[in-house]
Amino acid sequence: MTAMHHTEDEAPVSAGSWASGLEAWARGRWSERMIPADRTMAFAPQGTERPRAFRDVPVVILVMTRATERLHRALFRSVELLRESTYGFRAVLFTDDAGVFADADVDWVLEHTVSEADWAQISSEDWLSSAAAHLGWAQLQYGASLVLAPETPDQVRAAVARLGAAFHAAEKVRRTAATILEDELQGLDDTQDLSSRRTTSARGWWGRLGTGRSTVRIAQSEGARMKLVIARADRSAGLLIGPGGTAVDAFLAEGRAAGFSTVSFDVEVGTDSAVVQSGLETAIRAAVETLGATGPALFVAAATSNPDRAADRGLDGVIRLGGESEPHELTMSYGSAVEFEAGSVGDVLRRLVRVHRGA
Repeated sequence: MTAMHHTEDEAPVSAGSWASGLEAWARGRWSERMIPADRTMAFAPQGTERPRAFRDVPVVILVMTRATERLHRALFRSVELLRESTYGFRAVLFTDDAGVFADADVDWVLEHTVSEADWAQISSEDWLSSAAAHLGWAQLQYGASLVLAPETPDQVRAAVARLGAAFHAAEKVRRTAATILEDELQGLDDTQDLSSRRTTSARGWWGRLGTGRSTVRIAQSEGARMKLVIARADRSAGLLIGPGGTAVDAFLAEGRAAGFSTVSFDVEVGTDSAVVQSGLETAIRAAVETLGATGPALFVAAATSNPDRAADRGLDGVIRLGGESEPHELTMSYGSAVEFEAGSVGDVLRRLVRVHRGA
């Protein structure tokens, strides 16, 4: 088994983390360094007259998931130029998108892993743990000497430069690859605005959210789409999360005034209840891990909803809002319950923070 390496500025990422994606896990696992390989899998480019000649040629795995789709064309064009000009390596694409080759004129082997959206339909376990295990298996089975997993334009530039140097591409070829990159990456930057964006997963981007309000739309399977409105507090006292709506939104506003971060969600497109439910559960898990670590994490539900399952997603409790003349009810995950009036929301939340911190 290859030893774990990581750079000083990018520590290994837990395969159970929602804060980072598969690309960050791979960079922490192998640090894009050359990996000793005792053997490689026997495969060759299509149509070659001497396939046996390729059996000892090094293998490079490129991780290109749906989360980095905007970078794929740049990688395909520049890496294939280096491969064809040097014949110094064989390329394996590790992806969660079976249609990724549709517009790519490359001669690479495809290793397909189930996408996170599809995984949520068949398992309640964390997708990253499964995908990371699959990628680790692929590195060993193919005998890959290098695993590249860029997820920003600068990381793409560094990965392509790394390939060119490692396999001794001619200087003219390296310059051409760099020119291709700049053409394809034009208009993209490492600080892509996250205040209003689309993504295919609730994973990986939370750490790049600044304080204040952001809107993120998550595309799920079966054409479903969920909108998250996230308000990240500076030195957050805790987390409140709930479905968008007048009553819940008003409560979340009071929570923000008490120093809480908040997340409200709405299903914009989608009628499949299983898809919608799995999307909700993943969003809750991700929000709790990334925003709820500093204080109590609570699900806020309207009076007519049934939030019982939400408390099983790492939350500390559930607040069920009362009707017009009824009190709100807070039920903690350990069973304690208390009722409180609408006028005392701030006081109750601040008291809960003190209890949570042991003050």
